[in-house]
Amino acid sequence: MDDRCTHRWRADLPSVQLDRFCAAVLEDVTLHDGLAAIEDMEVFIALVLKMGEARGFIFTDSDIRAAMQTTRHVFCARLLVS
Repeated sequence: MDDRCTHRWRADLPSVQLDRFCAAVLEDVTLHDGLAAIEDMEVFIALVLKMGEARGFIFTDSDIRAAMQTTRHVFCARLLVS
């Protein structure tokens, strides 16, 4: 398989999209503060989906829940939901 195809496919994975969204949140105080203020997990997930979609990111509520269970997203999850 061509490396360019593999790279493009991997960049479209929901986990990569979610990583990029988290990076965007960490760089944008308005996004960060808006999400950090939410205490209800369902409301938080719904807003992450809405904000992600509005910015062209592709992931689902299941992707968010799974990511919050993995160690590679612990920092982002703690930052957003703390």
